[in-house]
Amino acid sequence: MTTAAAETDRTSDHEHCGCCGRQLPKSEVVELGTTPGVFICVGCALWAAR
Repeated sequence: MTTAAAETDRTSDHEHCGCCGRQLPKSEVVELGTTPGVFICVGCALWAAR
């Protein structure tokens, strides 16, 4: 049963920011084009752009 729960979490509508680690809705993160499966949130993207 533990495996099924883990799979459910992976298919949720949230992703982890690869920079700060926060779990956010997919609408608030973007996937890095050259690294599929790695996401960054808006706050970290603005910080990185500076």
